[in-house]
Amino acid sequence: MRVKKCSLGYIKSEKRWQALWLLFFIVLGFVIFFVGYFLNNHSKTNVFTIIAILMVLPAAKRVVSLSVLFPFHSVSKDEYEKVKQFVSPEAHVFTEYVFTSTEKIMGLRFLIIDKGNVIGVTVNKKQYLDYINTYLAKGVHNLSPNCHVKIVEDEDAMLRFYAKSNEVSITDNQEKAVLDYLRSLAV
Repeated sequence: MRVKKCSLGYIKSEKRWQALWLLFFIVLGFVIFFVGYFLNNHSKTNVFTIIAILMVLPAAKRVVSLSVLFPFHSVSKDEYEKVKQFVSPEAHVFTEYVFTSTEKIMGLRFLIIDKGNVIGVTVNKKQYLDYINTYLAKGVHNLSPNCHVKIVEDEDAMLRFYAKSNEVSITDNQEKAVLDYLRSLAV
């Protein structure tokens, strides 16, 4: 069973699914090629060869997905429960949040959306903190100019920032738009 984007266990599940699909397309390509090879008197020049070669396209898509997700790992259930217990029940908690821009692949361990605040923590200290803050803030502010966006490097700092954050007045439509935007960014 597949795990939804931004949910606990998503990265591990998605890596497994993408690997299985990749294997399927490789095997299917070989099967199609050899069926055509044996049906056409051991000749490689047939339509089956072309179809087998076209199996590279969906396989390449799976390779790209795997290469994007490869550096990231799933969050432990204990870490997730700790964050989930800390935030208010109305808060939206995204975890294992991997997203891309035209220039970089970025990952957040957690992203909390609550009361007009978007607060997250990077996967590791090597992430481009300023770039992530600017990139997310720009997109969120287009939908809800009052929203605050803050991405930090460690989980404790994220929880401290969340505890200190003030409620920002945004409409339900703006909150839904921000949530939809953030979900759409996820790989």
